[in-house]
Amino acid sequence: GASANRIIRLNADGIRDDSFLTGTGFSGVITDIALQSENKIVLAGGGGKYKGDTCSYPVARLHINGDIDTTFKATKPSDISASSLYRADMIVVQPSGKVVVKGEFYTSGFRVYLFRLDINGKYDDSFQTMGISASWVERLETLVTNTKGEIIVGGNRLFSYDRRTHI
Repeated sequence: GASANRIIRLNADGIRDDSFLTGTGFSGVITDIALQSENKIVLAGGGGKYKGDTCSYPVARLHINGDIDTTFKATKPSDISASSLYRADMIVVQPSGKVVVKGEFYTSGFRVYLFRLDINGKYDDSFQTMGISASWVERLETLVTNTKGEIIVGGNRLFSYDRRTHI
C-alpha cells in the first residue's frame, strides 16, 4: 500500500481516502485532532514541517483536501519564549470555533499551559483559566467541551489554584 507520514484519512468503510492529499506529511508527531466547522482539521503536535514547508504547527489547520490552511496562524502566550520547547498535546474546539490548547513548554523547567486560540489561530488573551498550575508530574490528562462551550479538564494529580492566567 501507499505510505503516509503521520496522517491519513479513512472513508467510513475503513479504506484510505486517496482524495486527502498530505504529500510528505508531517515531520513531527501528531498528538490530537479536532474538527472545526466546514470540516477544517485542527492538529496538535510537536512541531515541524508539513509537505516540506514550515507551518504554524504545533497547532495547525488543514483544509478538507489535506492542504495546509495558510489563513490559520497559531500564536502562543507572550510569556512563552520563541526559543522554548513547545508541544501541543490536546486540543478541543468550542462551539464558537475557538480552539482550546493544552501544551507543555520548556524554558527553565516544564510548564503546562491551557490557552485558547481564536478561529484564525491568534492567541486569545481574553481566555482566563485562573491559574490552575500543573507541574511536569502533575499533568493535565484530558480536556473536553460541552455545547455551551464550558471546558472540563482532568489530570493525574491535584491542581493548585492561584489565579494566574494559564493552567
